[in-house]
Amino acid sequence: MNETQKFDVIIIGGSYAGLSAALSLGRLSKTVMVIDSGNPCNQTVLKSYNFLTQNGNSPKQILEMAKEQVLAYPTVSFKNDKVIDLKGTDGNFEVRTKDGYTFSAKKILFATGVRDVLPKISGYSECWGISVVHCPYCHGFEFSGKVAAIYADDEAARQLVNLLLPMHAHLTLISKNSDENFDFGSNVTIIAQAISNIHHLNGWLNSITLENGDVLDIEVLYTDPSFEQHSHLPGSIGCRMTDKNLIYISSDLETSITGIYACGDCTSLMRSIATAVASGNLAGAIINKALSKAYLMEMLSDNKPAV
Repeated sequence: MNETQKFDVIIIGGSYAGLSAALSLGRLSKTVMVIDSGNPCNQTVLKSYNFLTQNGNSPKQILEMAKEQVLAYPTVSFKNDKVIDLKGTDGNFEVRTKDGYTFSAKKILFATGVRDVLPKISGYSECWGISVVHCPYCHGFEFSGKVAAIYADDEAARQLVNLLLPMHAHLTLISKNSDENFDFGSNVTIIAQAISNIHHLNGWLNSITLENGDVLDIEVLYTDPSFEQHSHLPGSIGCRMTDKNLIYISSDLETSITGIYACGDCTSLMRSIATAVASGNLAGAIINKALSKAYLMEMLSDNKPAV
């Protein structure tokens, strides 16, 4: 039986948000265990953009550099494993991992991210993150001027058209929702169809086939896929969720359970490495403040004269 190791904070999820939080905490000498299952949402993306000092590097490069820098701090540990159980209360939490380890901590931070739920369209998953993308901020500049289409409905379709139209002479909006009254002018062709096939070479799109059999020559397809929480734990222990299936957090990034915090993609629709890093940095500082306050109160209590 493994002896339970005790930490100030256990961070569940060791990608950009989790490592950023660990950096903040490690620099203030807090003991931290980061546990990560090694399955980031953006693992198919070739290059990451819109992040200062790392613009154009691969997500893997950024993650490896981050991990190396964070683990240089002696109070930070990292374990490739998966948390399967979490119990306890503020100041005394315990987690159990798939490999049979048990760790305890005063605070818990979820940085578990989300998982995209891709439609069952032939070729879609092979192109995902390469030429079938969802974020104009992450990919738009590189595809500027290319033959582009949007595959989305309702407000998501409207937002993507508004963001992308200044970068393309013409856009094709493929929308299954014929109830939406779209009108973007002559620069946007609207097709009320679904996509049946995506044709590509090594993930680089060259055409798509619609359900009616029409073939469109397309170089990049912007979509708005649904997503789910990457980890079942927040929901299973009773963390409140928003109507967008995100973990609800207060202004101090605390979940509905005292002592358990969350940051990164599992809490926000604004999904990018830059925002995940910022969120993790803030979470680390907030948790450190809570730990430091508790430590001070404990010291003051211990130093009170006996009555």
